[in-house]
Amino acid sequence: MERRARYDSVWCGCVGDKVVDPVTLSYRYRVVCDAGYYGRGCSTSCLPRDDKFGHYACDNNGLRICDDGWTGQYCDRRKTTDSRSLVSRVALRVVANITIC
Repeated sequence: MERRARYDSVWCGCVGDKVVDPVTLSYRYRVVCDAGYYGRGCSTSCLPRDDKFGHYACDNNGLRICDDGWTGQYCDRRKTTDSRSLVSRVALRVVANITIC
């Protein structure tokens, strides 16, 4: 099928010399977000960082994934270790390295 624009910019569909109306135009599109933007309308922003404002990467949906040892909404708080368990682990290592003669 051949299509032409008339002088008044109205499109018509033509088969040979016969005009076939109405003309239907079908199309598909795909939106691709810029780097660092995610989701519907590219409205979610996530840029990986490793500084005083946060320590994280971003998943495919723009959600923050904290680096190891960091927590919080912006991955800006160090994870704490229970001091008793830390002392216990250190004490076990010391005892394990003692040789009795």
